[in-house]
Amino acid sequence: MSELVSVRLLARAIYGRSQNLVRRVAVFSAYLDGSGSVSDPSSTVFTIAGYLATDEQWQAFEADWQDVLNQFEVSSFSMKHVAHFRKEFARWTGDEEKRSSFLQALAAVIHRHSLEGFAFSLNMDHYRQIDATLTATESFPPYALMAFLTVGKILEWQRRYRPDDAVLFLFERGDSGQGAVKDKLDREWEEIGIPQPIFMPKELTKNGVTRCCLPLQAADFLAYESNKTIIDFLTRGKIVVRESSFSLWYTNGVERAPFTMFFDWRFILNVIIRYGGKPR
Repeated sequence: MSELVSVRLLARAIYGRSQNLVRRVAVFSAYLDGSGSVSDPSSTVFTIAGYLATDEQWQAFEADWQDVLNQFEVSSFSMKHVAHFRKEFARWTGDEEKRSSFLQALAAVIHRHSLEGFAFSLNMDHYRQIDATLTATESFPPYALMAFLTVGKILEWQRRYRPDDAVLFLFERGDSGQGAVKDKLDREWEEIGIPQPIFMPKELTKNGVTRCCLPLQAADFLAYESNKTIIDFLTRGKIVVRESSFSLWYTNGVERAPFTMFFDWRFILNVIIRYGGKPR
């Protein structure tokens, strides 16, 4: 697994040394990242996205992903840095061909290992409009809402296609609003019957050595592209996705689109009322 975390070790810490339970919880792990912001008033869409795979798939994925990073002589991946030629990607400024080749190579790794993609987006403008008249943030803050919906929708997939298996959820740590997740969702995780999701960094530096969580880099790629695609449609009416998004949705002309949902005012309103939202 990732250099930062072993799902099997996490499972053992949660469930003790029962091999049956450890095997069961470690079958799948979902790495998820956010794009956009729930606290920035200019952010129109907030997205949580990522990939689900078995331990064995993640191990093979990491080797190939690292090979691409080595090939292009970069230490880690951040879509925001790639998109805007920042930090170590500044030396690529103006070299669209190299950036395109890099992103296509990473997308090919994702497809090669048959990772299951999921992308869930929240219309922040609609959420704020509802929050102006109902106690939305008090009832279900936006990040906690999206974390809950993301876990729930992935579990629906798991129960449909792999009902005998289980999923461990790992979110990238650092997005605004994560502090409310534990306060709001402890009981919900228990009712769903899963261990509490784990929040972890994409990178960890210890004794001068920086180690990266490669599955979270793939999640970052999908979250950024999914968020950008929706924003382009809402603000510009753009219906043709850009090349970097297309590479995640298709491989060799075959559709491999992630499972995608966009939550607008109808859905938000129903959830807020269900969880006790009241008129201000």
